[in-house]
Amino acid sequence: MTENRQVDIASRQLSPCPWWPKCVCSRDDASRLTRVEPFAVSGDAAAYFGRLKALVLCMPRTEVVTETNDYFHVVRRTRFGYPDDMEFRLFRAERVIHVRAASRIAPFWDFGVNRRRVESLRQQLESGPKM
Repeated sequence: MTENRQVDIASRQLSPCPWWPKCVCSRDDASRLTRVEPFAVSGDAAAYFGRLKALVLCMPRTEVVTETNDYFHVVRRTRFGYPDDMEFRLFRAERVIHVRAASRIAPFWDFGVNRRRVESLRQQLESGPKM
């Protein structure tokens, strides 16, 4: 398992980000530098999660690593071939999808790439058809 592929599927929790900003995560205990909001589910949770998966898979150079009915992990390669992990965990009862996106290669900072990816997905979900 790589440093950035740290989900504990049994506990259903995504791992926290390291303190340096090459990662973003929606966990409540994330630092100010690495925290993003979880995706708020609107309408049918399964359909909303499916729509998120479809949007992620439309991203170029994206490969599915693990997929279940409430968890989704992909590796997204940059234009230069560097791997970045993106993980999503659906919590139906809380009506949120938690997210973790991290660079495997960047030693300290990812130039905000993962934060922009997450926020772009959020914008696409919010502007798309309501479920």
